[in-house]
Amino acid sequence: NTVNNETIYVRVEDQDTGCFVSQGFSLTLVVNPLPSPQVPVTPLEVCDVDNDGFAEFDLDAQTPIIENGELNLAISYHIT
Repeated sequence: NTVNNETIYVRVEDQDTGCFVSQGFSLTLVVNPLPSPQVPVTPLEVCDVDNDGFAEFDLDAQTPIIENGELNLAISYHIT
């Protein structure tokens, strides 16, 4: 792609009959910027009140920090 709104031509030929059709159509190349997520700087800390080795974290509370003001992002959290 050397110029935007470039016309691309397609030719389709029937190998048995030799009949063909060609058609041009316009393509517009759009390059979207990569997302720039922000790494949260405040560590997630929680007290294990019953001392059983388990506690719950609200990871969704970190989403606005990670989004860094960008729209239309899909952020998900995984165990591994």
